[in-house]
Amino acid sequence: YGGICNLRFDDTNPEKEDVEYVDSIMEDIKWLGFHWENVYYASDYFQQLWDFAVKLINEGKAYIDEQS
Repeated sequence: YGGICNLRFDDTNPEKEDVEYVDSIMEDIKWLGFHWENVYYASDYFQQLWDFAVKLINEGKAYIDEQS
């Protein structure tokens, strides 16, 4: 409906991620006829996510689950 759509990769371990896989996924999505405005990677804003988590924990709105 005319909105903007972004493509986001959840690369939670960027040191082990291979660019080849990202490129392949993007090509497959293009082949399906899907187009996006921006590409984002979770690793680009890990610090921001960490800061949000700490804030929520400090406010009592989240907790650390140490179960294995």
